[in-house]
Amino acid sequence: MVYPIDRPLLGTHVSGVTAQWISARLSVSEVDDACRYFSMNGRSDLAGELSRSMAGVRAAAALYISRREEAASAVGSSELPISAASGESSQDHLSVTEAAGVLGLSDRRVRQILAAGTLRGARQGHRWLIGSDDLDGYRMSRVA
Repeated sequence: MVYPIDRPLLGTHVSGVTAQWISARLSVSEVDDACRYFSMNGRSDLAGELSRSMAGVRAAAALYISRREEAASAVGSSELPISAASGESSQDHLSVTEAAGVLGLSDRRVRQILAAGTLRGARQGHRWLIGSDDLDGYRMSRVA
């Protein structure tokens, strides 16, 4: 789509968990109603933009859910994939201490949340590792 020069482009990247959150809160019928409203008021350009944007958000949410389910089945035995378990540095996993710092909680509280299953994590020996997507999902659930 080509935008006029006087209209600044406002773009953003949303994570999978954010796309899932948006999709869960905006039903297809609500988006369709908004698109019809825009079309009836002579703003079919906005209707098309909204429709395409929400289709992209829903596709991102579906991909996120699919990948999360694949990861859960791979980690279902509470063992990490070989790359993470081998000690390689991975920015996709955080230690309990790192997660505690992000959440503003104590290490002990994070371990309690992990043990309760409220926050997903995988054990590596005596250590827990928390996926960054899992941590984001937990943070979003605390806000909602």
